[in-house]
Amino acid sequence: MPERYVLVYTKPSREKRVGEVITYDKKGKIGIFHKRCKLTKKLKPKQLVLCKVITEQSTFYLLKPLTIITNGRIPKEYQNIEVWGEKPYLELMKQRKGR
Repeated sequence: MPERYVLVYTKPSREKRVGEVITYDKKGKIGIFHKRCKLTKKLKPKQLVLCKVITEQSTFYLLKPLTIITNGRIPKEYQNIEVWGEKPYLELMKQRKGR
C-alpha cells in the first residue's frame, strides 16, 4: 500500500481526551492526531498541517503530523498529497499569496 499524505486544517477539539485539535476529511469523517508524535504537542487550532495517514477505520483516521505549513510551500519529498476540503486549499493559497 502506498504512503498516503494529506493536507489538513486543524480545529479545536470538543473532547480533550482525543487531543487539543482534530480535523475532518471531505466527507466529514474525523481525523485524530497520534499523541506520541512530537509535533502533536505543537499543534494549535487554525493551522495548516501536512500529515501521513497511519490507519483508516470506519469512523476515524489516525494521522501522524509531519510538518506545519507556514509559508505556503510543501516539501518536495511528499508527492500525491490529498487536500481535505476547501478550507486547507484556501489557506494554502492565502499563504502563497502573502509571500
